[in-house]
Amino acid sequence: MKNFIHATINAGIDDQTPRHDVMEIRATNMMTTYLSLLVLPLVVYSKIEFPTESYWLQLLGMVALYGLSPVFNHLRHHNVARSFSVYAGAVAVFWGTWVFGFETGIQFLFFINVVNAFMSFHFAHKWKVTVIVLSILLIYLLSWYNYEINGPQLKLNQEQTKQWSLFFWIIGFAALLIYSYFSIQVVRGKSRILLQHQTTLENQNEALTKANKELDYFFYAVSHDLRSPLTSVLGLIELMKMENDPTQINNYLSLQESSIKKMNDFIFDIIHIAKNARQELEVDSITFSSIIQDIIAQHEFNDDSQQIEKIVTVDQKNEFFGDATRLKIVLNNLISNAIHYSNLTQEKSIIKISVVTNLNEAIIKIWDNGIGIPKEFQQKVFDMFFRGNNEKPGTGLGLYMVHEIIHKMNGTIELKSELNHFTEFILHIPQKK
Repeated sequence: MKNFIHATINAGIDDQTPRHDVMEIRATNMMTTYLSLLVLPLVVYSKIEFPTESYWLQLLGMVALYGLSPVFNHLRHHNVARSFSVYAGAVAVFWGTWVFGFETGIQFLFFINVVNAFMSFHFAHKWKVTVIVLSILLIYLLSWYNYEINGPQLKLNQEQTKQWSLFFWIIGFAALLIYSYFSIQVVRGKSRILLQHQTTLENQNEALTKANKELDYFFYAVSHDLRSPLTSVLGLIELMKMENDPTQINNYLSLQESSIKKMNDFIFDIIHIAKNARQELEVDSITFSSIIQDIIAQHEFNDDSQQIEKIVTVDQKNEFFGDATRLKIVLNNLISNAIHYSNLTQEKSIIKISVVTNLNEAIIKIWDNGIGIPKEFQQKVFDMFFRGNNEKPGTGLGLYMVHEIIHKMNGTIELKSELNHFTEFILHIPQKK
């Protein structure tokens, strides 16, 4: 029985059914199923009260007729199912007024069918509701006319009239509660969907606004940062044409090489940003100690790196999965920044890199006792093209790219810094399986 009710309630619902239709279809199925079950005691009582008559059989036929709505839903005729539930109820009440008479108060159920019409269509199809309500009114007038002309089929005494009246009023109020409950559920469900859509649209609008703002600034900064080294190279070439001293020519070549490397780094940063925005996350097995040692070795002969003590501690007891390529870009930027912005004037320059993994995430900390970041710049360091120190060369894209990659990986990054004392980045990278 439980499986039958479950199948009836979900008739016409599958994986392809839109979410906003699922609630209305299920509500129609549940309302007709529960009300059909609610009327079954009347069938039994009718059989007991009038054992020689077939009213119980007719009433059972009305129940079965009312319960056909899930069949129409199953056949994907959802509007027909809703309309049928209303008209079947109206026909059943017409039959009831013909058999039991208006003294029992059964005509109250016509009003319940009007409520059903409004709740089944949820005011979305006003003309349909109008037609259905007018039809119910017409059926009511016909039942009243029939009653006035022919009277009721059953001649009930006062006690029987009270009993049947009690049954009909109970069914009426129960139906009203059922209709109201499921209508509220549908409205709540649709409100949740609308709220989710609104939230999604707001997020998309916010992302689009951010993208447009960054795109405008991107074009401006790219044209400036790409033209600047090219202009330097062209100027150096002109100077070389007029120079005969080999030493000075070599100096000009070194300056050209520096400008070209700057432009090359800038282009690579742009490529990484574009790839991060468009490519999906990959899942690789990550060995943090190996990645970190490779990055340190890569920078060993750059920016006075050999004068900086590197302390690496990795506590990786379990296998960790994530996007190794993106993680390398993040760690490479943060470690190279720690080297690049070190303070070699102090007694000892140190970079500490620690990694602790668990079954859910990796916690990475990169600390250095370099020049630090002023407090007023700490909220801006992740902005595109922001550079807090113009004395050191850079593109202003590194930390922006780090932030975007961490966001793509559903992780978090936190900055702690004190000018001329230290800088620390704390990363939480979730395990991806």
